[in-house]
Amino acid sequence: MLNFLRAEFWRYFRRPAGKALMILSLGLPAALNVYVWLCNIWLEADSTILYTLADSLGIGIVLMPYAGIFLLMAIVDVAFADEKRLSTVKNSLSAGIPRGVLYSGKIISGLLLAFFHLGAAWASALGTGVLLLPLPEEADLSEIFRTLGNLFAEVIPLWLGALGVLYLLYFCFRNGLAAALAVAVGSFFLSVVLLSLNFPFAEFLAKMQFFTLLMEVLLDTGVSSELSAGVLARFWLAGGGYFAGSVLLGWIFFRRHDLS
Repeated sequence: MLNFLRAEFWRYFRRPAGKALMILSLGLPAALNVYVWLCNIWLEADSTILYTLADSLGIGIVLMPYAGIFLLMAIVDVAFADEKRLSTVKNSLSAGIPRGVLYSGKIISGLLLAFFHLGAAWASALGTGVLLLPLPEEADLSEIFRTLGNLFAEVIPLWLGALGVLYLLYFCFRNGLAAALAVAVGSFFLSVVLLSLNFPFAEFLAKMQFFTLLMEVLLDTGVSSELSAGVLARFWLAGGGYFAGSVLLGWIFFRRHDLS
């Protein structure tokens, strides 16, 4: 398994798309801090209050849930590398790699790559922010880090569920990206339809949809330094359910699918 994971990482970062995603993960947070720094130069000329690191991180907190989903789709697409369409999955099995190792290795490597990109992005945000922007008051900085911790607690299970769904689609369809985009559009419209209906379980089902949960992260008071156990449990139930169900369905399909 370790050899398979090393091979997946080597192949991912050897591809130009993998390198480009790494550059984006490091460069976009840094670009945000540069933008805020340029705003401060403009504000300093007018002798007004300057933006601090807490303000820049606050912008990142708002953008992170949605940017993370799109980045996750790109990571899975690059990591899977069109193996269904190009029939390289069959080649891997012919080389003696067991189906269980190939299937679980793909998912584990996707998880590790996603967390690697997440860590790199926030390291870039904090590193360049400390270099370019004024540090806020200790109370403000503590507040923003508590909010960031709560946001991670909410969106990580959603990203986990999204990753499970993505790998299910990539293992089941020749064009995984097209299938993922179709499911994303379908999930959005399903959320809208469910929220407009009045039967007893419609609201519950709507609240378990990705787009409903993401909108709640952005608009609800859940994105604050306070987070209720009930809200957190629902996010982990939804994300964990999507992940576990997708992984199980994907394995059932992949184990029985004839790749010859």
